[in-house]
Amino acid sequence: MEGPLLFVLLLIWKLSDAERCSVAQRQCTAQLGCGLAWHNFMTSCGALLQNRTVECHPSCRKAMTSLLMSTSGSDFLTCDCDGNQVKYCRKQKARMDVCQNAVRAAMLKLDDPDAVVSCSLATMVCKADTSCQTAMEYYDTNCVKMFQGDKCTDRCHNSLDVLYRQPKAEKLRNCRCDGASRRSQYGRSERRKGYTCDVIQRHTQELCFARRQHQQRHKHQKQTTAPARKSVENGSGYPGSATIATMAMAVVLRFIIV
Repeated sequence: MEGPLLFVLLLIWKLSDAERCSVAQRQCTAQLGCGLAWHNFMTSCGALLQNRTVECHPSCRKAMTSLLMSTSGSDFLTCDCDGNQVKYCRKQKARMDVCQNAVRAAMLKLDDPDAVVSCSLATMVCKADTSCQTAMEYYDTNCVKMFQGDKCTDRCHNSLDVLYRQPKAEKLRNCRCDGASRRSQYGRSERRKGYTCDVIQRHTQELCFARRQHQQRHKHQKQTTAPARKSVENGSGYPGSATIATMAMAVVLRFIIV
């Protein structure tokens, strides 16, 4: 589904078959990824929801975007208000309209394979998905030595491969370090504490990607030179040193006999 059409469908607050908000909230918070996205949304957008501001702060915009990108989060944002606080619920939804243009622009970027987004947004979108969040946790655990600039172990390589194969991690590899992510890329991990986003990106490129490319080139060269070496050993192709020595000896003997 195209980005603009998806956004329009998600931001129509009252749909004929919309979930009740109480049900949608329970379904979202019951899931690890969506529950985290919902918590980030309520925290980052608290001032807007409680009418303490009329502006859509960047952190609120990112939180709302990641919630919309989660499996059940869109249901929570498009639900029908119910229960004892219907009026309050509707007012909160109306206040979120101020974020509409900014969120739409963010979702269009996420839908564009060539667009680069901030690492903080890319991280939030990944963590709003349970599988992607789990892959990121393995990355945190297995890439400590890479964070330190030591080496990229096989386990770290594998963790990166698994992380980047996640659909919701598509923007992580080439994301742009921003203010919210400079202290520690991909969120607040104790294992990455003290290492900036820029440093981790550099270590990932130099220790993991560049070294892997070198290993692949070396392996390819080894495979292409092996057949030629084998043909010489089997007597085909150019003669080896032993063959040349034998030929020289035969010539010498021929002259002696003559």
